[in-house]
Amino acid sequence: MNAPIVAWIQLLMDAHQLASHAICVCPYKPDIVTALTEAGIPAFLLKPRELDPGPDVPGVRMGTIKRIKGLAFRAVALACADPADPMNGLEKADALSRCERYVASTRAREFLMVTLVI
Repeated sequence: MNAPIVAWIQLLMDAHQLASHAICVCPYKPDIVTALTEAGIPAFLLKPRELDPGPDVPGVRMGTIKRIKGLAFRAVALACADPADPMNGLEKADALSRCERYVASTRAREFLMVTLVI
């Protein structure tokens, strides 16, 4: 399921000239970091209570849904292709889960990708 996210990020960087630091993937998943690294795309983990270093440090930003709250990126990918992710059943999800996913999706200023279980 990581191939579509990596391909989308490559498209953003090649066709739209987005810098890697302007792209975010959440929630953080180690296998996505591995897929990005194997594709030659740097990744940068956003840690709790630490500032995003900005354009001086390259890397697709990776973080939890809660960590990216308050930040803005040109592009955001919500990696929700897990059957247990509330995004796959919003009508049954609790209010907090729905709100968190709404906030995460609004972190994208130009491009948003959401992966779901079909």
